[in-house]
Amino acid sequence: MNHFQRARLADRDRGQRRIAHVTRGIAAGGGLAAAVIAIVLAQGPAAGSTASTISDSSPVQSAVQYSQQGSEQTLQPPAAAPSHSSGGGSHTRSGAS
Repeated sequence: MNHFQRARLADRDRGQRRIAHVTRGIAAGGGLAAAVIAIVLAQGPAAGSTASTISDSSPVQSAVQYSQQGSEQTLQPPAAAPSHSSGGGSHTRSGAS
């Protein structure tokens, strides 16, 4: 092996070590950033304050108020209960086709 080949191998090895070092640093920084974001979002006061700013009434009261504001139409029960149909037959029961 001549001097030129040894120099190329040494340069390649230095480059591989540098890339490995940079990759480890990026991975560690990404993990640290994810942890910081998770901590910030877990402690955020916005989660507790938005519920009180949306509405102080219960969903049932809101639904009643909405239905009173709308037209006089009311929901009617169906004429017959839904039933299972045995038709079709083209539906696959397993993953096979």
